Amino acid sequence: MWRNHVKRDKQRILWVDALKAFAIAIVILGHCLQFTDVNGILYEYITLIQMPLFMAISGYCSYKISMSSENIKKRFCQLVIPFFVWPIVWYMVKMDFSGIADYYILLPLYPDTGLWFLYILFLISLVDFARSKPLLMIDTNQLIGEGKKKLTQYAYEISIIGTTVFLLGVFCIYKRADLSGNWINFVALYYPYYALGCLMRKHNEWLEKHLKLIGSIGMVIYIFGTYFLEARIWQPVLAVSGILGTFLVFRRSCDYKMPQLIMFAGTSTLGIYAVHQPVINYVKHIIETPAWMDVILTFVITNIISLLIVRMLKMSKLTRFLLLGMNR
Repeated sequence: MWRNHVKRDKQRILWVDALKAFAIAIVILGHCLQFTDVNGILYEYITLIQMPLFMAISGYCSYKISMSSENIKKRFCQLVIPFFVWPIVWYMVKMDFSGIADYYILLPLYPDTGLWFLYILFLISLVDFARSKPLLMIDTNQLIGEGKKKLTQYAYEISIIGTTVFLLGVFCIYKRADLSGNWINFVALYYPYYALGCLMRKHNEWLEKHLKLIGSIGMVIYIFGTYFLEARIWQPVLAVSGILGTFLVFRRSCDYKMPQLIMFAGTSTLGIYAVHQPVINYVKHIIETPAWMDVILTFVITNIISLLIVRMLKMSKLTRFLLLGMNR
């Protein structure tokens, strides 16, 4: 059923597609828990890692020594067009266009009123484009005395650290000036996770050699730290630990042929992300069961309906382009 809708690409990394399917599944589960008011330790585990994990995966998949303007154009079509088109769809579904002009005026400043992840990921791509441009002027191949590498050999890593510090500084100034909009907040706080994914891809061989140790330590810190520590204070450390642990699990266990349904979900995360919240709201109106049963049923039904909707959207070139960010 799903085979013809899974992009055949020999360059795809199977375990990454499985990891993306897992990431979108825990996003849906987190919202099911939130909308049914079933909070607790499971909710803490999910909300701590769900979006940082997606950012790290995006960085891992998008890594390039230097980004080009073509990369940015491609990102614009993949992310920004769906970000601005999907709200029109939901206004059409509700048949109520009151307030749509004000909504779109504020949307770039307050992207969390929409599909914020798409917009923020595009802005982060712009930041990475600006970060990478000076690297083209640096010769990183020369050596100095006794074969020691120049500091420029680490220009990529230094530029990422510098960019992170710069973004956090801009965010502090932005807040102190009491400027409107929360977009800078998202960019500053999520860029480090994107950068982490880029660094993992850049040092792929080293990571492969040490991932078992690093990932195991990360998973232990994430599991026990989230349970015993105040997650809000330790959130960056716990999120990074969880990302490393999750990468370990999927890299070691999922690098083989996956079921078509998982592959479809892994290659359709944008569409699933876009439709799952309205689907949850709809399912919630037709299900009245005890709390945890409510969560389970809502989660299962939402996944099924979301996958079916995305499958239908992939059948049309126009909806593939406008709503799923896929080339015609």
